[in-house]
Amino acid sequence: MSIITIKKRHDFLLSHKAGKKQYRKYLNIQCYHRKDTSEAVFFGFTITKKIAAAIMRNKIKRRLKSIIAFLIKNKKDFFVVGCNYVFIGKPNIIEASFEELKEDVILGCNNLYKSE
Repeated sequence: MSIITIKKRHDFLLSHKAGKKQYRKYLNIQCYHRKDTSEAVFFGFTITKKIAAAIMRNKIKRRLKSIIAFLIKNKKDFFVVGCNYVFIGKPNIIEASFEELKEDVILGCNNLYKSE
């Protein structure tokens, strides 16, 4: 399974309005179960200009994609098939190390599963 990103604003808004949410120290994670028959898992990343300049925003997105790729590779059924996941960065995400960010993603996604 590869990382397929969300491109359309409508999909981000659906995740916000109807999705389950998990609030972590560095991230807010939203999970929306799509109504279509697609077996793909889509990922969206939102890091606003208020948080950092473009170089830092891109670095944060690369880190998140790397963490997701690691989870897909090592934990085969970590993400639910047919869902959109949106990761929204908080202002303190700049100070987060890679390991802290990874732990935040893992705990956030695990807590989303418990609430289902």
